[in-house]
Amino acid sequence: MNPPSVKIYFEGTIAWYEIIAPAAQYQPIFEDMQRKAAIWLWIQHRRSPRCMKSSKRPTWPSFKQLQKFVPPYLNSGDDPLEKYHPYLIERIIQSHLSGETLSVGPEGVDPKWFECQLAIDLETKYPVRPSFGFNLTLGNLALNL
Repeated sequence: MNPPSVKIYFEGTIAWYEIIAPAAQYQPIFEDMQRKAAIWLWIQHRRSPRCMKSSKRPTWPSFKQLQKFVPPYLNSGDDPLEKYHPYLIERIIQSHLSGETLSVGPEGVDPKWFECQLAIDLETKYPVRPSFGFNLTLGNLALNL
């Protein structure tokens, strides 16, 4: 589907609930969440085996390559990869720590995010600087948590 459908759920005390229409005061937050989720799904698709076969590079995609190919439905005048880089870093680390497979393509595909040029580029561009005085890398952060 283009643009891909993104459903957002939250966990209640009894079950998971899908957010269909937020209250008016939360609409901007909801739209921001939808955009982040759509970007993450699009990045996963770019890391999927089908796209990887066409690139012939196991480390693809890079940050710059993704910036070059951001589809119009995700691009609203700003650079969504720059704007949401903290979210992308968080999702890469969470995906790695949980052993999460790709949400797109065949089942059970390990994205190997820390072997992906995107993670390396994010680590270089936005190093993790904890307040206790030394730098961590995304890979070390994920391994040490």
